Amino acid sequence: MKPALYFLFCLCFLFESYAQQSTTYSDSLRQWMQQKEQRQEYKEALSYAKKEIAQQDSLLQATQQAQQEILKAVEKEKQAMRLGLVLMIGLLLVLLLFFIQYQKIKAGLEKNKRELETKKSELERSENALIQQNLRLSQLSYERNQIAKTVSKDLRMPFNRIISLVDLLRLDEGYERLTPNQKEYIQNILQVAMDGLNTLQNLIDIRDIEKYREEIRVETFDLVEVVNELLRAYRGYAYAKEQVIQIERNREEIEMRSDSFLVRRIIAQLLSNAIKFSHKHSEIFVRLLDHGDEVVIEVEDEGPGICKEDRERLFQTGEHNPFRNKPTGAESAAGMGLIICKQLVEALHGTIECESEEGRGSLFRVRLPKNYHRKAKELKEQAKV
Repeated sequence: MKPALYFLFCLCFLFESYAQQSTTYSDSLRQWMQQKEQRQEYKEALSYAKKEIAQQDSLLQATQQAQQEILKAVEKEKQAMRLGLVLMIGLLLVLLLFFIQYQKIKAGLEKNKRELETKKSELERSENALIQQNLRLSQLSYERNQIAKTVSKDLRMPFNRIISLVDLLRLDEGYERLTPNQKEYIQNILQVAMDGLNTLQNLIDIRDIEKYREEIRVETFDLVEVVNELLRAYRGYAYAKEQVIQIERNREEIEMRSDSFLVRRIIAQLLSNAIKFSHKHSEIFVRLLDHGDEVVIEVEDEGPGICKEDRERLFQTGEHNPFRNKPTGAESAAGMGLIICKQLVEALHGTIECESEEGRGSLFRVRLPKNYHRKAKELKEQAKV
């Protein structure tokens, strides 16, 4: 109950006590008045009687007022209790709804958990199956590469033997007694053998291009010596088409720290293309220029040149043999040689470009760092900046 209600109850208690005292007092006064009447003191008894009546009326009014206040307070307390009861019931309903919803959410989460565990198990099984499949594919890929290596090695040997036999045949004394048609046949055999050997090497390069990028084998070598070795091999091919290869250099020795195999493949590809697309009785120029930290390798021919449209897609992957110009002999042109060449150049942190006009020949320029590791370090530092 509220403090005001306690106060009203206390007030009523006081009034009741006062009323009891008043009753006792009235009894005493009545006796006193009777004594006065016996003594015939009527006027004084009437005065006291009026006072007694006034006190009784005042006490009655105060008691009634207190009772009304108590009833009002009790009614307010009942209303407050009813409101509190309603609020408590509402709160219990909210808690009940919350509990029901919580149970639903909990059940849903448990269901999702079970589904996730099921999916996880399925994914683990799928992952294990994929791992096993990848292992089988890796094994098959390894076996295929081993077979490809063996086949490519076996195929290179016949081509090299054909080229060697043709060279021996041309050195023989009886070669000069052959008719022009017979000499042309021998030259065609040499062209086909060189073309086949180059095509086979391109196929090997396509297969191993990522391996080349990841496994750069840096060594010190003389670029001039490497080019001279290549020229000894390709001069016979050029001679078969009655072409002449000239070499120009600004130094007798050009020392490099790079992958000699990839450098040799780049120059061989450019030489092969120059011979393949040049006409008879033309010249091919190979220039080696030492420019301090980099080497410039140029291969220039006197062929038909390359139109602007072909130059724009010269090093792009796409359809095979996209160029208008065709080889001048019986060679094949798959259109992948320059693409492979560009990838090999980029693997050595170099660049390649072409200058050409229709009817005025073509010049391919390759720029390579003389020191592969130093260039790789510079590029790494630039990437951090």
